Amino acid sequence: MNISYELVTQEDQQLILALGEAVNEEFVIPCLSSDGQKAMRNARKGDIEQATNTEIYTSIKAVKNGAIVGYVAWRQGNYIAQLYVSSKYQNQGVGRGLIAEMLKRSGASSIELKASVNAVGFYERLGFQSVDTEQVKNGIRYVPMLLKL
Repeated sequence: MNISYELVTQEDQQLILALGEAVNEEFVIPCLSSDGQKAMRNARKGDIEQATNTEIYTSIKAVKNGAIVGYVAWRQGNYIAQLYVSSKYQNQGVGRGLIAEMLKRSGASSIELKASVNAVGFYERLGFQSVDTEQVKNGIRYVPMLLKL
């Protein structure tokens, strides 16, 4: 698959927001209680909008045929705050490619994240390990994970 990886720009914000919200609704929201669904929807919009704030995040988009098909946003050098891949492009190496690009650009020797429960298997296939049991905060379920290189 011919994918290019580029820095996210301010002009990408609406496309990034739409992609993140669509993936959340399809894969994350169904795994949550009604309280968790409400909390996730309230938190995610602001979080996703922040992905283009270069003072906080470094963000990379995956582009195929001029369309954004995924992105990763990280802060503090090695903490992935967001990783979204369009459902049409999942299981095709886009997420793996985004993490590889993040590692190349950040130079990090480890990666930390809080995986949505639906994404734990994906991260485990990449070598991430759970560092604690499943957690719940405001009804949002996640698993703290770490990849040591």
